[in-house]
Amino acid sequence: MSEMSERNIELGQEAENSAPLLTFNDTLKFSVKLLKKRDFSVHDMRQALMRAGHDENCISEVIEHLLHLRYLDDERLAANLLKKYTSRGKGPHYIEIEFAKRGLVFSMDAYRKFFDDQEISSTDQIMGAIERAGRKYLRQNQSWYDFERKVLFYLFRQGLIREASEISLYKSSLRQLWNSKQIDGSN
Repeated sequence: MSEMSERNIELGQEAENSAPLLTFNDTLKFSVKLLKKRDFSVHDMRQALMRAGHDENCISEVIEHLLHLRYLDDERLAANLLKKYTSRGKGPHYIEIEFAKRGLVFSMDAYRKFFDDQEISSTDQIMGAIERAGRKYLRQNQSWYDFERKVLFYLFRQGLIREASEISLYKSSLRQLWNSKQIDGSN
C-alpha cells in the first residue's frame, strides 16, 4: 500500500473516532443549554435529548457526566419541587402525580419529614386549605350542599384528598365554617 493510502486510512479512523466526540460535545452543549432554563430530572433530560435526536450512547455518557458534575440531581430537584408545591397548597396526591411525570420517586415519608422540618403537620396544611376554600366559597350565595361540594372538589384538585373515606374527616370543619357564615349573617 502506498503512503497516501495509509494516511487516508488513518484519517478515516480519526474521523470515525472523532465523530462520537463531536456528538458527545453537541449533546453536552444542548443539555447545558436546557439546564440554564430549569432543573431537569435524569428521566426528563434523557427524554429531551432523545426528542432532539441525539445518539443513545452519547445521551448516557452525557447524563453520567452531568451527574458527576451534580448538574443533574434528582434528590435536589425533588426537594425543590416539594417545597414549591407545598407552598402553593398542593397535597401529597397532586405532588405524587407531578413527580411521576418527571420520573421522580415520591415518598410519603419524605413528605411527612418535610412538614416535620417546617414544624407544620399535614393536617394543618389541609385545614389551611379548607379555610382558604371556605372563605372563597362562603362569599357566594349558595346552599350547604353547593358549598360542601365546591370545597371538597377544590381539595381533590389540590391533591389534598383522594378517597371518599377522607371526606368524612373534614366535613365537621366544613360545617363549622358554614355555621360561622350563618352566625355572621352572611347568608
